[in-house]
Amino acid sequence: MPSGGVPCFTTARELVSRSQVNSSRFVYGLVWITTSKTVAAFIAVVFWVAALNGFIAAASLVNEVRVQGNLRVEEDAIRLSIQAQQGQSFDQDVVDRDVKAIYRMGFFDDVSADLSADGILTYTVKERPYVKQVDIVGNDKVSTDDIEAALGIRPRTALDASRLQEGLQRVLRVYSEAGHVNTRVDYVLTPEENNQTVVTLTIIEGKTLRIQKITFEGNREFSDDELKDVMNTKEEWFLPFSTRGILDPDVLTNDTALLSSLYYDHGFVDHKIDEPIILTRGEGLEVVIRVQEGERYRVGAVKLGGD
Repeated sequence: MPSGGVPCFTTARELVSRSQVNSSRFVYGLVWITTSKTVAAFIAVVFWVAALNGFIAAASLVNEVRVQGNLRVEEDAIRLSIQAQQGQSFDQDVVDRDVKAIYRMGFFDDVSADLSADGILTYTVKERPYVKQVDIVGNDKVSTDDIEAALGIRPRTALDASRLQEGLQRVLRVYSEAGHVNTRVDYVLTPEENNQTVVTLTIIEGKTLRIQKITFEGNREFSDDELKDVMNTKEEWFLPFSTRGILDPDVLTNDTALLSSLYYDHGFVDHKIDEPIILTRGEGLEVVIRVQEGERYRVGAVKLGGD
């Protein structure tokens, strides 16, 4: 060992990666450092690496789990969706799953997670506004109860924007199936205190179309007229004040049961009546009903005999 030299043990792999090492005499990882300046620099690096490793270890440990941003949703309910625990090592995959699980609760517009330098893991949520009330105006041809049922948005529940859009489409479908085409549904969200909102639907009802034609597909045993006679839904008559041709979805649904009874009574046990299809044809509607008659079964004469 050279005079004044201080031995330092490290690996050759580490040395190769350090650009500041120019030329040193080493054999398979044994290095002799010969100058006092180099010794001081080496000691500083050792302490720096040790401190860095300690910092990384501390930052990777979850010292505390916090939840913030919730107003109405209880913190305990949110924590049921959190798998990360105090005292465990930080795991990004676990935290990602926690964020998704909290979001799937359905109460939040946004969920995020953050790990601070001192090991505090914080889940931050942004609650969806709560529906204070639902107001519906402008509806004359469809009842408020039917619109509310189709909308599916209830007071004292979290407002989901995607569910609201789906509900609006269902309301339009209710009008369309009842023959009220070109109906428009507008909505306004009015913010209230405590993160509440009032949902107001304004209905601009379109023109009412009547049934001009009822057609059947797949029927062989019974003619179209014979099947129409069984139904309560009728085609329009061009007479003043006539109510024929008005489409009532409930009546039409019952008509399919009446048609089914007709086929069953005539031996078509395996028949099938599809759900009616409503088509807009110019200034009127066409109802299309598809029939699968199946095989007809007949019961022969039964003779009783004895000795």
